[in-house]
Amino acid sequence: MINEPANLRILAVDPGEKRLGIAVSDLSATIANPLTVLQHISRLIDAASIARLAEEQSARLIVVG
Repeated sequence: MINEPANLRILAVDPGEKRLGIAVSDLSATIANPLTVLQHISRLIDAASIARLAEEQSARLIVVG
């Protein structure tokens, strides 16, 4: 029996000192595509922006690194 891939969309964050690169995966969580670049403001505001994007994209997992 072959397991079907779970519908798991991942939001990936590439943090930098001035900007944060954001990418989102397809539903099979195998291919990621660039979504946007956020300007770093503060950790609290950045985290809120990332959470909002995750909700908008229906991401069930956020990966930073």
